[in-house]
Amino acid sequence: MQIFIRKFLALTLLVTVISFGGIARAEGDAKILIVPNNVNYTIEKTDGDTYVKSGGTFDLPPFIRDGIFMVPVRGAFEKAGTQVAWENGQAVLTRGDRTVVVTPNSKTVLVNGVPFEMPAKAILSGGRTFVPLRFVAERLNLQVAWNFVQHCAVIKGF
Repeated sequence: MQIFIRKFLALTLLVTVISFGGIARAEGDAKILIVPNNVNYTIEKTDGDTYVKSGGTFDLPPFIRDGIFMVPVRGAFEKAGTQVAWENGQAVLTRGDRTVVVTPNSKTVLVNGVPFEMPAKAILSGGRTFVPLRFVAERLNLQVAWNFVQHCAVIKGF
């Protein structure tokens, strides 16, 4: 009898997890996978019950320098629903009620007008501005995780 109860509870738990997982996906789950030193990126999302995988390329590849993942501003953040504009030599990133102003070759950014120091300077390379991914993404209310299996950064929350 105890084996039957255990199997019943395990099956009930499995059905519950699958059901709630389906609800989360139906509401729209999206993520961007960015691999260091690779110009390719992947976007995975669900649209209703349909899983969609697409991708593209950056002009220049993201890279890791001194343990910090640096990404091209426009290339990485526009994919996550952020508006990127250039004003007076600065990148202005706007997402929802957040605005982040990045000055090339500076560690200081303005987040809604308040100065913050990034862990590394914004780097101007090949005509593109690179910024620390996690620092800027989190200021835009995006989530960043590292996928150890695929060796890539994952941006969520858009």
